[in-house]
Parts: sequence; C-alpha cells; structure tokens
Amino acid sequence: MTVTVGCDPEFVLYDKEQDKIVQTTKVFVPSYFSLSFSTQEDTMGCELRPGYSTKPREVVTNLRDIITLWRKTPEKHRLTDRYQLAVGAYCTTHPGQCIGGHIHVGSLPSCSINNKTYDRWTPHSRRLFLGASYLWILEDPNTMWKRRAWAEGYGGLWEHRGLPDGHGTAEIRHPSSDWLAHPRLMELALSLVQHLGDTEETPDEERIEDLSDCYRDLLKDHDVFPKWVRKVNALITDCVPSKILTEIKDFVPELHKRRRKDGTTILKEEEWHGRG
Repeated sequence: MTVTVGCDPEFVLYDKEQDKIVQTTKVFVPSYFSLSFSTQEDTMGCELRPGYSTKPREVVTNLRDIITLWRKTPEKHRLTDRYQLAVGAYCTTHPGQCIGGHIHVGSLPSCSINNKTYDRWTPHSRRLFLGASYLWILEDPNTMWKRRAWAEGYGGLWEHRGLPDGHGTAEIRHPSSDWLAHPRLMELALSLVQHLGDTEETPDEERIEDLSDCYRDLLKDHDVFPKWVRKVNALITDCVPSKILTEIKDFVPELHKRRRKDGTTILKEEEWHGRG
C-alpha cells in the first residue's frame, strides 16, 4: 500500500500511589514539548506522535520506542515508575476533559481530496471518516457520548481536517484513544483506516448519505448504536478485509474487563515489549 498512517493520540496518567488519574500539568511543571511527545497545558493528558509509515506495525514500534524514551529522559520530564499511561474517551473524575485518539492518513489518492476546497471532503474521504467510526465499538458505552455532546463538536463525526504538510494528509479526529490499549489493536486500527484510504473503489454514496443523516439521530438515541455499526460495516465491507473487522470486535470483551470505573484503561507496557 502507498497510503501512510500515523497518529497523535492523547494519553492520561494513572498515579499508582494515589490510585487515580491525575492531570499531566500537575506532574510536569512547566509543560514539555518535543517532536515526538508533549505534555499539554489545555487538556488533562499528553500527546505522543510516532513517525508515519506505510506499515502499521512500524507505527506501533515507533510509539513503543517513544514511551521507552520517555522513561529515560532527564529527571524533570521523565515518566517515572510511579505513573502509567492510560487511554479512553472521557474520564469521569475530570468532567469536561475528553481524550482523543487522532489518526493521520497520508498520501491519499487524488480522488480523496478536493484540492480547491481542502476542508470539503469527497465521497471517498467521507467513506474514510465514516468507516473509521467502526472504532467506536471499543469505547466505554457509559462515557463515549459525553465526548460527542455536540453534533459538530470535538469527537463529532465530521470533526476532521486536512494537514498542511503537502502530502495529502487527513486527520481523523473522532476516535477516542481506546484503540491504543493494546499493540495488536493499534496495528489493526491503523490497518483499517489504511485500507479505507488506499482504495479507489467507487463509494456507495447512498449509504454515505444515509449514515450522515442518521448521525444526529444517533446522538439523541444511543440505543441505535448497534444498528449504526452494522450500517458502517456494510459501507466498508468491500474495502476492508473481514478479518480486520472481526479481530477489532474481538477486543471489545477484553477492554471491558480492563476498563476502570472512571472510563479509562491502563496500558500494560510489558505487552508492547512482547512480554504480555
């Protein structure tokens, strides 16, 4: 595949001594910025930015290396053993603080981008954004809609943008960071969006319009979410191997077991080093 994938997801910090999620800005003062990771002043978390690749597994390795490096940085900004990284959509102990798992898809085919008005998406790109919403099945059903309280707001279906990098890159901004709870799950999620971005097969515009119309209804009636997932599945079934969709779905029970009462899931770093 020629389409590249990357991400700049947000993680939150679990304080083992206090047994709770804490704001990153209270741990790292002042905030820290580098090309690969930063602590943020405007949110409760931190942002990690692994390098792009045409191979999703390489992006997973890049993220693992960033975490490893952070554990070894100078003391002032080191991620010490007291803290663990956690993912999610919304932390109930920090109302109003959402957690994002933004995905970047670069070198998109020309059919995906309207070069005259870059923020107006073609049917191919709209299928990409709709298809990526399949990852919502990984989120905590009790908090996922808090992240999407407004139809056009943060975490909303169409809350995306093109990145001015000159490489035809779209940033998918609606997923939470739950897809980063496990290295294999991260690889699968990136593979999903890569297949969606790489295909030039003509999208089913009728299904796209139907899903677009259904979105506002979904925000009002969350019980129709299973129906939404089935419609998304039908839209992308010709673009994404069924094995990827099935394996992503198979992670749902495991995430349910791992998820804390506050809606977050703590990363098991040993899994990222092949020991889990």
